Amino acid sequence: SSDSNGVSINIYIGIRAFYYEYSDNLTKKTTLREWDSTDCSSAFADGCKNCKDAVSGIVSTVIIGTLTIVLSMNSQYKRGFKSDSAKSKLIGMISGFISFITLLSALSDFTGACVHDLPSNVSGYDVKYTAGAGSVLMILVCLIKFFVFILHVIIPVVPPSSNKEGLSTVLTKN
Repeated sequence: SSDSNGVSINIYIGIRAFYYEYSDNLTKKTTLREWDSTDCSSAFADGCKNCKDAVSGIVSTVIIGTLTIVLSMNSQYKRGFKSDSAKSKLIGMISGFISFITLLSALSDFTGACVHDLPSNVSGYDVKYTAGAGSVLMILVCLIKFFVFILHVIIPVVPPSSNKEGLSTVLTKN
């Protein structure tokens, strides 16, 4: 976004770093800064500090979400290629739901503190904030995890008599 003087400031924010892009009619300056080495004592210090704090808190939430994805994938494998059971279905539903909620929570905290709550005008210049590409991937993972959770809910447990070869074999026979 450019102001009336042709100045454009765009900041792309990620979990580990942010990319600052400044341009006017004569120059263009870009900077990549890691959060660990960022001093939030500038014109928008409160917003910077809130975003930096949110980013440091999000990392553990993303780790929990990722670990529960692994658990969910294991359950999906057992249900599809090993012997299906109510236990595998329940584990898949619970871990899928937990990973969906934790990743959605992390994404919500991040976009709130690092995109929506930052000032749109700093030192008289309009500033545009954009979540980094990792946010798009987190949204995609959240949608996939929700879809997998719904599949676990609606797909019934395969009866034990046809369960020896796995769900994938049963589905291809029908």
